[in-house]
Amino acid sequence: MKRSIRHKLIPVILIVLGVFGGVWIKASVEANKSLIQAQELESTGDIAFAVVCYRRTIRWYSPGSSAVHTAIQRLFVIAERMESQQKPLLALQAYRAVRTGLLAVQSVFQPYSAQLNEANQRIAALMANHSQSDTERALESNQVQAELERHEVLLSKNTAPHVGWSLLAVGFFLFWIFLLFGFAKQSFVLQDGVTNKSRLLRWMVSIVVTTAVWMTALSFA
Repeated sequence: MKRSIRHKLIPVILIVLGVFGGVWIKASVEANKSLIQAQELESTGDIAFAVVCYRRTIRWYSPGSSAVHTAIQRLFVIAERMESQQKPLLALQAYRAVRTGLLAVQSVFQPYSAQLNEANQRIAALMANHSQSDTERALESNQVQAELERHEVLLSKNTAPHVGWSLLAVGFFLFWIFLLFGFAKQSFVLQDGVTNKSRLLRWMVSIVVTTAVWMTALSFA
């Protein structure tokens, strides 16, 4: 019995590992390609398009990716250089590339959360100073501080799905698929030429309950 279960589990485990391994390799290859392109554009002075490619590199995030780490570092270097050169719009573009890139790859956790927080703070500061430069007269220090705090609040809002409800939804979705396969395979098995109605009812009730929990979790996620 144990040997039979082991023989059934091994192919499933190998398939799952193969799928995840393929996805990881694809993400790593694409991230490296995008990083090389970004570095080439940066070396030629095309900062705007280099920032776009660095952001694309981040979106090919995979655990342990050195390309993503390098892309984030380069974006901060570019942003700080643009600030020192009095080019706030390009600096904002670089910081926002860090922010949007990292938010795009969040799942049950946020990769590079410290770098995301730092980018948010720099964006808020630049936006507050930009608001001051757009006015006909200089804003008072308390007004600049109010603008800074307003942007920080907006940037800190977490619009990501709720982790607990999301995991519950995924779990019950997988269980729902399992029940469908089981229902198709076993519920119509005949006993002495008669369909087992009690078994059919149990499968149907299980599917309905699982669907209800799955939909409820999705609505709260």
